[in-house]
Amino acid sequence: MKIAMILLSAMAVTLLSCKGEWLSRIGGQGKLLAPHWKEAELPNKAKGVVYEDHSVPIIYYRAVIRSGSAAEPPDKPGLANLTGELLLRGTKSHTRDEIFSQLEGMGATLEVETSYDFLSYSGSVLSKNKDRFLKILAEILIQPTFPAEELTKLRHEVMAQIQEQLDKDREVVNLHFRRALFGDHPYSRPVLGTPQSIPNITLTDIMTFYRENFVSGNMILESAGDISKGDAINDFELLFAGLPPGEMRQSQYGEFKPTEQNRVFLIDKPQRTQTQIMIGQVGIPANDPDYIPLTVMSTAFGGTFTAPLNDEIRIKRGWSYGAFSYLRSWKDPGFFAMWTFPANKDTVPAIELALDLYRRFIDKGVKENEFTHATEHLVNSYPFDWDTPGDILSLATQRIIFDLPRDYYLTYTDRIRGLQLQSAHEILKRRLRKEPLTIAIVCDAKDFFQKVSAFGQVAVRRYDE
Repeated sequence: MKIAMILLSAMAVTLLSCKGEWLSRIGGQGKLLAPHWKEAELPNKAKGVVYEDHSVPIIYYRAVIRSGSAAEPPDKPGLANLTGELLLRGTKSHTRDEIFSQLEGMGATLEVETSYDFLSYSGSVLSKNKDRFLKILAEILIQPTFPAEELTKLRHEVMAQIQEQLDKDREVVNLHFRRALFGDHPYSRPVLGTPQSIPNITLTDIMTFYRENFVSGNMILESAGDISKGDAINDFELLFAGLPPGEMRQSQYGEFKPTEQNRVFLIDKPQRTQTQIMIGQVGIPANDPDYIPLTVMSTAFGGTFTAPLNDEIRIKRGWSYGAFSYLRSWKDPGFFAMWTFPANKDTVPAIELALDLYRRFIDKGVKENEFTHATEHLVNSYPFDWDTPGDILSLATQRIIFDLPRDYYLTYTDRIRGLQLQSAHEILKRRLRKEPLTIAIVCDAKDFFQKVSAFGQVAVRRYDE
């Protein structure tokens, strides 16, 4: 869940009018100049990140805890998210309403977000109000009170969010695909938690997670915008000196257990006229040297509207409004997946065709023009990854959390342009397998159990379990 305050209209107008200043800079010979931030270790062992851009009087801030949902006990999914949210709901000096009122009064935003590998508090504020904003942020991180009455409210809110997810078939197939694919690995667990886990997470659980993870050596403090490196680091050192001391947490997620045969999971949701399908396998971590070649190949196969996967399933046959492939990578290996959503009558032929196209993709790769189109697409869309200073801080977070090389984003487009189709195809054949695959289908299970048995071992799960 994200909790954000309304930005003052004047601030919003300023940002929009100066948006061009945040967009890509073009260097000599038209070469794209990616953003370059500075990193430093603070005296309390927290890491500091600063990106300077004085185009507009706004500063973006981000406090990152290097532990996310993957650091939870296996029987407590949703604990990290509840912890992050509860910190916003009361400190030693301010109630939830007082925190929000102060933020609104200074035209600031502040929200918390939990992912597998980290938890982050992100916000923006007019630079003249930075001291007030940082004081509140430091108070939230250092002096939370964990009010029990707010936890009760928060549980109800998260349960409503989970139900909202379960009402969306696209979300359901994604949740169950990851659960089936990752097995006992923490990436199999939903970040929000489950209807069964949320009521059983206690204040003691939350305070323990906070005590173990919200320590100085496990934190990254970031700023971007209208502030110098010296001022930003001084602010971090002064206002966050009271962070509980502690070392960076070394999370050990465990090994994946590879499957030996194709598996089909029917996610039973009755009265469906359309199915949601994901087909894939465990992939590679974000810092793997083969990440960029695999991303280019996946994009060439199914990452754009004109790619072969969408062309065959949607454009030529009209079986679905779309068919796509993509690579997701995090601190540990993520996944490669194909996704489509045909009508019931077209589900089996769509799966058959997707599997056939995938096998040909592994064996023969893609055409030269498809490969070129994919590289151009990735290079041309890259500037939108750092459209605002807040986006730049997201990249800085990923660089640190995923242990990417320091020049990763500076050399990103050069490495894409330097790829050759033959070498990228060799990497594809080495890193992805034709089988075994995991197939998840949201459908009325009774209508498909026999029809999909040819694709692998079939199991049925309720969509809401």
